[in-house]
Amino acid sequence: MSYHHTVVVDPFPPASETLEPRLVPVTELDPFDLEVHRAITAPGEAGAALPELPRYVLRPHDGKLRQRVQRACDGTSEFIVLVGGSSSGKTRACWEAIQHLPSRWTVWHPISPSPSQAVLDGLARIPPFTVVWLNELQHYLVSPDPSVSEVVAANLRELLRDHERAPVLIVGTIWPEYISRITNVPHPDEADLHAQARILLAGNELAIPGRFSPEELVAVGAAGGDDPRLRQALAFSRSGEITQYLAAGPAIVERYQAAPSAARAVIDAMIDLRRFVDDLDSPRSFLEHAAPGYLSNSEWRSISDDWLDQALAFAGARCRGASGLVTRRRQKPGQRAQGEASFTVSDYLVQWGRISRCFQVPPVEFWQAACNHFADAEVLVSLGSAAAARWRLRHAAMLFERAAELGNVRALVLLGGMHARSRNLEQAELHYRRAATGGGTDAQIELARLLDARGEIDEAERWLMVAAGKRDGRALQLLAQLAESQGDNGRAEQRLREAVETAGFEGARPLRQLARLRSEAGDAREAAELRARALKGVQVFTRRPLEDIQQRSGGADKLEQSLRRRVSEEESAGCLVSPHDLALLAEVCEAKGNHDEAEAFAERAACAGDVSAFGSLVVVRGNSGQDQEAERLARRATDAGGGDCLTILVDAYPDDPRWQRIRRFGLEPDGGTATDWF
Repeated sequence: MSYHHTVVVDPFPPASETLEPRLVPVTELDPFDLEVHRAITAPGEAGAALPELPRYVLRPHDGKLRQRVQRACDGTSEFIVLVGGSSSGKTRACWEAIQHLPSRWTVWHPISPSPSQAVLDGLARIPPFTVVWLNELQHYLVSPDPSVSEVVAANLRELLRDHERAPVLIVGTIWPEYISRITNVPHPDEADLHAQARILLAGNELAIPGRFSPEELVAVGAAGGDDPRLRQALAFSRSGEITQYLAAGPAIVERYQAAPSAARAVIDAMIDLRRFVDDLDSPRSFLEHAAPGYLSNSEWRSISDDWLDQALAFAGARCRGASGLVTRRRQKPGQRAQGEASFTVSDYLVQWGRISRCFQVPPVEFWQAACNHFADAEVLVSLGSAAAARWRLRHAAMLFERAAELGNVRALVLLGGMHARSRNLEQAELHYRRAATGGGTDAQIELARLLDARGEIDEAERWLMVAAGKRDGRALQLLAQLAESQGDNGRAEQRLREAVETAGFEGARPLRQLARLRSEAGDAREAAELRARALKGVQVFTRRPLEDIQQRSGGADKLEQSLRRRVSEEESAGCLVSPHDLALLAEVCEAKGNHDEAEAFAERAACAGDVSAFGSLVVVRGNSGQDQEAERLARRATDAGGGDCLTILVDAYPDDPRWQRIRRFGLEPDGGTATDWF
């Protein structure tokens, strides 16, 4: 025989207050008042008319839960507790189950002044046909004062066996670790702190799997046809953790927004990295050197020596049962170690961050750390391209040069193109030559263009011949242009016919050039045949001017109405709004003088991936004499990767030293004009 010290309780002690329990009819319930997690908002769908909760997918435990609910409907008092990790779907399952209760039922959710005290105060006054809602049952049964939690458990047992107040339905949810604490029988020498709770729970536990089975995932896919949240959860949740993903999104963002400065700096660096390179982990050394750039001087002085460890610990803590904001990549046993520790940031946070940080340019330290701590040339090229698109030319050049050192010829071509657009022609030629000598066809063609513009025709032709030897259609077309400029139309036609054979379906341009030459030679029949062949090839389409679109749409007002209706319908259907529609609507609003709304639509288009909308706004405001506004918008677009908008102003002020210095050297990450860096 074993002996335990048991806490003696007095069921139904005197109530501490006389307020009647707040009973809510089941027909008037708000799921969020009952602590059902709010679902994620799919990025870009904030204004969509979606139901507050995603469509529910039934699983095996739902059938067992609803059997208990039906027994309560039939007149028997029931108690059921769903056991599962945080955000595994326990509360939502309970919510869905009680929707099947008749309208005479009410729900009591005891929470004030504390969960356990609320039960003690009100349970004796609970009438029949009541659901006692005990979400997070550990708050009621695992109290810092064991005598209180045991009184709660005893009172619940008394309610269940009180036939005069039947039926009642007690519904609870609890984490597995708390169930273990309650149901494990203590050693004979230890106090039994949960005897009443253990009896209460016996036979009333219903486990919820933390992962959806393959069959259940198929059901999620079918249910997600009109709900982008379910589609996103299915696409991005790991190991079938659908409910955790659906619930964790808002919590992840809230945790990010409340993060200590060092943790937020680390997370921002990781988000920015993923904005520019998909599915790329962050090495610890990169974070150590990049994150300080996101901190102010006072923040940097105030952090501790182990700031990175603390930041990663905060970011890595699990959030609502799902992975934390940041997860360390771990090698499985038997796998070869892949160098230093690396970390990945939550996919949801990345998508959210691509919108919230769309117009943010990473600091100097980010670009320098990327150059020093990544050895993948393609990664460096992607980062360099992101910097160049934002006119951060010094940092783009640094990244391209590093990629070139690793043997990437394309990096040299991009570096040459960046210098050519900045009119740093000596630097452009230097890099083109390095790449052309290394066998880069693109570099050979671009070098030839540069030489041709400078009048060095013979060398230009030599490089084009090298590229044409690889059957490159662009080189053949340029050779045709050189021949024509020298008055040798016969050789030009020969090159164009070779280009047509090489280009295949993309031969529309050389066909049109050849048609022009045949027409000039008096061969109208072949010229017509060539033009007809060109129409069957791949065409390059550009958007019509706004005035043309308005005319074809029945006028400016009808076009605006059509666009607004389409955007509204896409939002209501839970679909991604077309960036093209947003960009065009921005242009329409700008033309009508609705400048604030135009900018708002341009910002939405940029967040959806189309920064071009800012271009028309820059032109309109620049032409109307609003120079400062034009520059502000151009810089904003450039920070989002729309560098063409800044090019508009650079080209508009060919004699302005400030703008031409920007053309030559670009911008610093903080927006200031860069200094001489080459």
